[in-house]
Amino acid sequence: MYVRPDLPDALPARSLAGWTLAFDLDGTLVDTAPDLVRVTNLIMQDLGLATVDLAPLRSITGQGAAALLQAAASHSGVVFDPEELARHRARFIDIYAADTFAASRPFDGLESSLSVLRDAGAVLCICTNKPRTLATKVLDGLQLNGWFSGLVCPEDTPAIKPDPVHLRTAVEGAGGSLAAAMMIGDTEIDLAAGRNVGIPVALASFGYSKTKASALGADAVFDHFDELPGLISALATKA
Repeated sequence: MYVRPDLPDALPARSLAGWTLAFDLDGTLVDTAPDLVRVTNLIMQDLGLATVDLAPLRSITGQGAAALLQAAASHSGVVFDPEELARHRARFIDIYAADTFAASRPFDGLESSLSVLRDAGAVLCICTNKPRTLATKVLDGLQLNGWFSGLVCPEDTPAIKPDPVHLRTAVEGAGGSLAAAMMIGDTEIDLAAGRNVGIPVALASFGYSKTKASALGADAVFDHFDELPGLISALATKA
């Protein structure tokens, strides 16, 4: 069981005024892996292939539907050609869009952490490689939309994370500046996105990275959302 460290329930008023915090979605804000793997296994069953437990696929869920499908099929010794993979991916999106949050949940402590950060003056936004229709369904379904001043998805920019245009668009679209911004994510992609625009990066240890977050070289790593406001405040103070 998680034991909350001795952390303040609030930050000094306006101590993060002027700061913009860009969050990844899958594996950072919301544990979407159960639903993504559920849909993957539905397709495996239809193809007569073996289903795969959540654990072996968890670290792949942040890489998109095509990666999940190919990883699951590989457990049966199957490799999809590009045309097959495109066809199965399209079906995956259709099934997932019909039920995106049956088992997906915000990570523990998320909303209280967002409340502390916003009360301290930070502007919160989302920068995700998840298609907008799917991201919106998850955020709406879990009633998380109200926390964020912006949502940037693949359709909004010519390139996606870790390309700098994606994260820069998210920060500036929320009214912020890269001179006072941070990226909060869970994988190498999020770390690279932050590095590519020159801003601090905090990574969740509980997300979908194949490599432990603590080994990636981020500016901060958190094990629970209760820890995030203090880490963000410390990074802002050092900036």
